[in-house]
Amino acid sequence: MFNQAFHATLQILLFRKGPEDFPYAADGRLDKACTVLGIVATALLFGIVQPLPLAIVDGVVATLVVTLYTRLVLRLRGLEARQQQTRNALLATGSLLMLVMWLPMSMVMPVMTQFLSSVADAQQAAGPDAPPPVITPDQLPQVPLLPGLLLDLLGLWFAASATHVLRHATGIARFAAAMMALLLISNVMVAMVIAGNLLSLILG
Repeated sequence: MFNQAFHATLQILLFRKGPEDFPYAADGRLDKACTVLGIVATALLFGIVQPLPLAIVDGVVATLVVTLYTRLVLRLRGLEARQQQTRNALLATGSLLMLVMWLPMSMVMPVMTQFLSSVADAQQAAGPDAPPPVITPDQLPQVPLLPGLLLDLLGLWFAASATHVLRHATGIARFAAAMMALLLISNVMVAMVIAGNLLSLILG
């Protein structure tokens, strides 16, 4: 079953199959495996720039949002029977791409983090009432070209894969599915930010 799920994930990522080809498992083992994979992949990726506990919370929140979003969309379309395969397909394909993103992200983010830290230090040194510091072109971070390009391509692939899954699951037009995929990604990111802020307030 897990080998079939892995093969289906690759085929979906290559746009050769849809979520209807993802294995269905009534015992819940595949659901749990996809949930764990989603949490781990998200935590590994965002753990590059965040403490591990917060990254794990991000993984839990992202997986929960994907689950609820999939349930809502398919219920509105009257296609609840497709929920398990669609949700697992989204988690499996997204997780695999995030695992691939880890290496280029780990090369790009230290440069970006150092740049943002220097801007924050300059603003703090200037005082709270000072205008934002002027950043000249030569002060912009020198992001490694190949990792940065690879990260952009993987991000586009991520969105295209989610669009492909949602289009096949709902039967809607490609453009509408793309908007639906972007809304899903936006909801995940917003929920992660809110969860992070709440956790910071609780622990702070």
